[in-house]
Amino acid sequence: MSGRINILKKWEYNHGGPVECVHQADVSGDVILGDLLDTLVYINAAGSVRWKKKVDFTPHAVQISEDGSVIYVLTKNHYLIRMNRDGVEQWAGWIMKNTNTLATTLKGQAAAVGGINGTIQIITADGNRLKLLHVRDPVAYVRFSGRDGGLFAASAMGWVGIYDKHWTLRKEYNLRQQVSKLEVNHLGGKVFLPARDAGLSVIEVDKDDLLTYSPGFTVNSAAVDRLGDRILITSVEGEMALMNSGGTQVWRAKSPHSWQFCDMTMKGDRFILVSNKGYVGCHAPLTAKEAEDKLSDSYFEFLEV
Repeated sequence: MSGRINILKKWEYNHGGPVECVHQADVSGDVILGDLLDTLVYINAAGSVRWKKKVDFTPHAVQISEDGSVIYVLTKNHYLIRMNRDGVEQWAGWIMKNTNTLATTLKGQAAAVGGINGTIQIITADGNRLKLLHVRDPVAYVRFSGRDGGLFAASAMGWVGIYDKHWTLRKEYNLRQQVSKLEVNHLGGKVFLPARDAGLSVIEVDKDDLLTYSPGFTVNSAAVDRLGDRILITSVEGEMALMNSGGTQVWRAKSPHSWQFCDMTMKGDRFILVSNKGYVGCHAPLTAKEAEDKLSDSYFEFLEV
């Protein structure tokens, strides 16, 4: 990807209050979000609310399968719940105290739950615990790579552990810096860690190289496409930028919103931004056809560099 690009706002949604967790389906673009008032919301790729419901638990983390058909919710009281697209509960099970983070495979066949006591639990699609891993640091973030189901974990202070599909530790790193999220490209070859004032740290796994991208603002969240060639970064000051794999910014803008979360589809064809007050915006790189239609259609809204 090279050259400057324009970004189109596809849709927006105002939740009316802070959002605790959010995830965008990697292929379909559907979105699931939860808040501390025991509410879950499913938004389809066109921006319409499919359902919004009060539940009898408080969501802490959510994940949605690549096609939007399977939803996992990790609750504040350490239960893992699996739902279908309509929000109907399929099963629920108590995991372990001190659960902290959640990841799922692309199709929802397995979930990984990390804990501040230094554990990672692998849970199968039927709710059974397949594996219990012990690591040396509190687990703040977990992710699966899409290609082979390899597992990646990180602590808030920069420890990173990389596991193969058999849950055997392959490599580990200690960045010795505070990180606020963990992202991995589909092939598992690149690990992306927002490091706040230090910018964005990128580990190239096969080369054992550590790169640092410094965009000129504090990076609190990041999202990447399938290859890791399109990288989205945001800040609580409202900054947002898209970079290519070389760290060159191809789009940048600033908003009055304080960004809390961001997420991107594997194709990199759309991304969402979520503010600390519950505003959700879905955006996409502008296609040639949309640019042509813009001449006669005032519906499109551009975000300026």
